[in-house]
Amino acid sequence: MNRPLRAILDALRLPQGDPTKLRSLTEPEWSELLRLTDSAHLTLTLAALCPGAFPPAIQSRLDQNARNNARKFARLKSEFHEIASALTARGLDFTVLKGFTHSPDFTPDPLWRAQSDLDLWLQPGPVHAAYEALRALGYVPASDTEGRHLPPLVRSTDFTWRGDFFDPAIPIPIDLHYRLWDDDLERIPAPGLDDFWPRRQTRHIDERPIQVLHPADALAFAALHHLLHVLRGDARLQRAWEIAAFLHRRAPDAAFWNTWRDLHPPQLRRLEAAALNLSATWFNSPLPAAVQDELDRLPPRVHHWFARHAWAPIENLVTPNKHELWLHLSLIEDRPSQAAIFRRRVFPTKTLTAPEASSAGALSTLRHRAARLLHHARTLPATLLEATAFLFHR
Repeated sequence: MNRPLRAILDALRLPQGDPTKLRSLTEPEWSELLRLTDSAHLTLTLAALCPGAFPPAIQSRLDQNARNNARKFARLKSEFHEIASALTARGLDFTVLKGFTHSPDFTPDPLWRAQSDLDLWLQPGPVHAAYEALRALGYVPASDTEGRHLPPLVRSTDFTWRGDFFDPAIPIPIDLHYRLWDDDLERIPAPGLDDFWPRRQTRHIDERPIQVLHPADALAFAALHHLLHVLRGDARLQRAWEIAAFLHRRAPDAAFWNTWRDLHPPQLRRLEAAALNLSATWFNSPLPAAVQDELDRLPPRVHHWFARHAWAPIENLVTPNKHELWLHLSLIEDRPSQAAIFRRRVFPTKTLTAPEASSAGALSTLRHRAARLLHHARTLPATLLEATAFLFHR
């Protein structure tokens, strides 16, 4: 890891971060740090947790980021309420995932996170009616999708990306989920997710009742989402920190962990434990005994990966690697599924589709895919060498 990344991790450690390394950064290192925290959606969290640790010019930039994010958040909530009204008028039942529903359990203040999209979960049948309801409001497809949700929708706009993650005018994508995990695509079963729907709870956002996940299920979904991005070589530090903050806050709550264990089947709990262990390792949060029990039940090859590569997804942010592939293969039970994942990750074939090329998100998608293609090319030799070691270890 480089110095800026180490400074970020030290400053965000729980229960109390250490900003010492922040104060020793040079001007170029501050630029690298902000590049990392902006893309990881951690800039505002870092600013809130480390007051007084920033040079005046950086503090001024952070203050402006916070003001712009507050404006964007107000617009996001306004768009959400408009969408919620349209769906409710059509009799469509939906659940709000992630985002502002993660406060206060995962983050003390929703303004600490630069929320970039809205995620709504509907049952497979009504989700298409919800899609049409949003199209009627002026939303258009922004890109394609690989499953779990329909193609993201954004308001039609002439917005031009200028590299500012806090620009109040950034289009807000809407993801309409029809499932929470894709067993077929990931080749790892996650049983018990259908039971999340009847356990939903009501919360009030701006005095409006909305449906959210049960706290134990919210943790499960956050863990699966975190794991999904890790397995795809795209670890999201902000999500990892939020999970670590949840663990830190809830670790002594034996009643919660008893409920967590009772509600989720063993195979789901073990997938959660793998993801929770990464967050706990990176940000120094405690692992409750119930989670440690599930972690202990994972196959030896998974523990071998944690011992060697637990920090690899973070190192990947500055030095490309593909060590997460071996975690993915270690969580899969059968050889044909391992072979399918190996082929997909080592030799990606996905290309830009025609509808995507004409959408508002085409340029962003092209940039992302170009970056991913470069990443695959840079990591290919080492990945092929590691394949032999993985097969031998099995």
